[in-house]
Amino acid sequence: MSHNIDEIRRKAEAGDAEAQDKLGDMYRLGNGIDQNYEEALKWYKASEAQGNISARNHIGVMYHYGYGVPKDTGKAGQIYRECIAAGEYKACNNLAILYDTGDGVEKNRKKALELYLEAAEHGIWQGMDNAARFYYKGDVVERDLDKAEELLVKAAKYGSTNMLTQFAEISYSGDEEFRDYARAFRLYSKAAEYGDESALGNLGLLYYEGIGVEKSYEKAVEIFNSIINDPEISEETKAYSYANLACAYQDGHGVPKDTVKAGELYIKAANGGCSKMYERLGEMYATGKIFEKSLENSFEWYMKAAELGYPAAQAKVGDAYRMSKGVERDYDNARIWYEKSAAQGDPAGQNGLGNLYLCGHGVEKDYGKAFELYSLAAGQGYPASVSNLGLLYRDGKGVKKDPGKAFEYFRQAADKGNETAMFHLASMYFDGLYVKRDDAKALELFKKAAEKGHSGAMEKLGYMYGIGIYVERDLSEAARWYAKAAELGDANAQGNLGGLYLFGDGVEQNIEKACELIRKSADRGNATGQYYLGCMYEYGYGVPRDMKTAKMWFKQAEKNGNTGAGEHLADFHFVAKSLIDRFKKGR
Repeated sequence: MSHNIDEIRRKAEAGDAEAQDKLGDMYRLGNGIDQNYEEALKWYKASEAQGNISARNHIGVMYHYGYGVPKDTGKAGQIYRECIAAGEYKACNNLAILYDTGDGVEKNRKKALELYLEAAEHGIWQGMDNAARFYYKGDVVERDLDKAEELLVKAAKYGSTNMLTQFAEISYSGDEEFRDYARAFRLYSKAAEYGDESALGNLGLLYYEGIGVEKSYEKAVEIFNSIINDPEISEETKAYSYANLACAYQDGHGVPKDTVKAGELYIKAANGGCSKMYERLGEMYATGKIFEKSLENSFEWYMKAAELGYPAAQAKVGDAYRMSKGVERDYDNARIWYEKSAAQGDPAGQNGLGNLYLCGHGVEKDYGKAFELYSLAAGQGYPASVSNLGLLYRDGKGVKKDPGKAFEYFRQAADKGNETAMFHLASMYFDGLYVKRDDAKALELFKKAAEKGHSGAMEKLGYMYGIGIYVERDLSEAARWYAKAAELGDANAQGNLGGLYLFGDGVEQNIEKACELIRKSADRGNATGQYYLGCMYEYGYGVPRDMKTAKMWFKQAEKNGNTGAGEHLADFHFVAKSLIDRFKKGR
């Protein structure tokens, strides 16, 4: 580029009118040289003095936009007209812009279109692009998408593909009136043919998805690889092809399935500037898909996306701070990120902020505010918030208690696949709350919720199999479900599983394992764990027998609602009373 500039400057200084005009362009546009309007005007005038009509048109541009001279659209218009009369048809497009915007002349968009078309007829691509805009919008002329396409394809031949790719995007993902997948494929194909790199990438996507063209993973992969392997294409542009090729390797489409390769490409895409990948990588690390599960790495990628303003990622960062996922729990930071997300209208952010107000975490507890935020998110169809509204109506928090409304909200959210709503709905059927008790329906919903990873539902299934409610009693199956829930941190399941190991019910007896699980549960304040820990001290299972400590744990368990603990305490009172009576009688 430096050598080219030096050559143009040498010719310009030698008096070459065309070189002087080019050097003026370079100074005006800052093309390969520092932008300098004064220098641009100097060289345009030198070229114009030799009769170069192109330079005269560019002087008109300087007055049109006030580049290095006071803005004077009247003078610009006069210059443009002189240039048109002399056969400089770029001036046709420039004069059309004045009529299009009403700048310095009475606004006349019909006249503008006539001038754009005149410029287009003389091979001016700017006129082709601008005229096409009128035809696809149906502006002062009947809408004609085919005419718009014809003009934009012609413009692409002259090196302008920007409007062509924009029209392709509108045809692919615009409003229904413009959507035409076959047209999108044609337009992206043409833009790619004339060297538009982003259009080539989008063409690959159309082949991959089979939109506007017969699906061909092989063709798509070929296109993505051609972009990646082209040394002339920037890493930023390549980033999107890395991401698309990663999907192909992940799914085994057009290439052998290779999740390691997919992971490498996803990271390349993100590091190359494909910011949409940040959220996706956050999810992959959170779920253990492609990469080994790492909440710390997940948080790092979500934070990158959140800092760029992605509202869903901001909500994920809020979740991480609220639930200590990959970062130390910090309710103040959770609130900050939820507020950023909610301010953009994101339902996950609204729901997360509602959770803080519901529990009084980092904010003053406010059921009314929680209800307001859940309602906003539920209005967008966010299932978790619909379920949370059910909780508020069930418990009468922030609203008048209404089990009927609670049931309906839980049903709506469950129908949308929300596992928490399934659990609450199942619990209503199990407990006969507002609806007739239906163990079969409860079992069905508990299973659905458990399959989606709800630990409470897993624990309930363990209970139903352990007791034999609507299913044949099966302690091995009970242990299996308790184990799944315990692994996810369910304290009640930990206690119940510990009880099974303690007595060898459904599993091989393992006192050490029982102690570990029961202590975990009891230390978290769970009544079931506290009850079994009392039993261990009462009978000396895995710990030294200690009636005082047993009594202490039974009292804690009874306080937290365990009825079995109360029976043990009653036995203690009975034994103590008998001993006292015997002592008195002995005296």
